[in-house]
Amino acid sequence: MRFGWKTKKSGKSTVMLEALEDRRLLSTATLTGLVLSRSASDMGQDVTFTATVTPQGSGTPTGFVRFMDSGTLVAKIALSGSNTASYDEYAFFKGTHSITAKYVGDNNFAKSASTAQALQVVKGTFQPATGDGLKIATVTAGTGPGAAEGDSLQMNYTGYLTDGTKFDSSLNSGRSPFDVTIGTTSLIQGFTEGLIGMQVGETRIILIPPAEGYGRKANGPIPANSTLIFVVTLESIS
Repeated sequence: MRFGWKTKKSGKSTVMLEALEDRRLLSTATLTGLVLSRSASDMGQDVTFTATVTPQGSGTPTGFVRFMDSGTLVAKIALSGSNTASYDEYAFFKGTHSITAKYVGDNNFAKSASTAQALQVVKGTFQPATGDGLKIATVTAGTGPGAAEGDSLQMNYTGYLTDGTKFDSSLNSGRSPFDVTIGTTSLIQGFTEGLIGMQVGETRIILIPPAEGYGRKANGPIPANSTLIFVVTLESIS
């Protein structure tokens, strides 16, 4: 604890007049816990992370919780009145993810972090969709008629390379769901074909071979001859 001292001499004694509070060091301690709705999932399967911030003293903490995946920020969620923050995610690539929740604190409550929780994600079971190597895997079933030529779709998607590199996502900060009309919107062939038959509410993984994607040409962060993996959730059809 640090103090600023104001003193005056009184004979040989020194009298303390004032101590200045260091708010950062005197703030109330907190403990942050993290619970995952599941510890293992398929790609595209929804996982809910719930962080609880418990003050070690009186009062109610305010502020935000940062959800991290192996040190990378994936979401920043405000604390609710119950001292919790929840975050849903389905666009995780296959592999083991180390998830932590970090409460960023405010003027009265100190920062704290949860212990890491492991999330194991597998790719899912693909079924051939066409004879040229396109494959799909439905992770969450939808309802209603399947998407067809001429339908206007609104969806969320995340695109990966096979090494797990994320090259694009409608879920990125500042983005919104993607609107596309099958057959008229300019898309790579594999993505268009992979949307056929999707129902509202369905989450599907689409594996697109190079011939159905960008082929021998590089496209921005996508190298030439890349196999692409998209996690897509269909929000609406009109």
